[in-house]
Amino acid sequence: MASMLPLPSPQSLSGEWQLSSAEGECQLEFMLSPNSRFRDFQLDRKAGQCSAIDEATGWRPTPDGITLTDSNGGRVAFFARDGKAHYVARQQQLALTRVPS
Repeated sequence: MASMLPLPSPQSLSGEWQLSSAEGECQLEFMLSPNSRFRDFQLDRKAGQCSAIDEATGWRPTPDGITLTDSNGGRVAFFARDGKAHYVARQQQLALTRVPS
């Protein structure tokens, strides 16, 4: 029987993150404020270039990573877990790393 991956709590992923892409880096904050119509949470851009995810307004945990969402709840980017505090979107060549608090 296959085992299912647990869904991380939003609290365990909230906070400051750094997005790295070919164009540079930007700082993001995964907030715990829920978006009203969708099962995701608000995303705040702090600084830097984030044009690769311009449409992203929210985020949500998934069993195998983190999904950034647009204003309609659709997926903008999926980041697969690649270590304890590191996630990658291989097709978009993006990396997401937790900023130590």
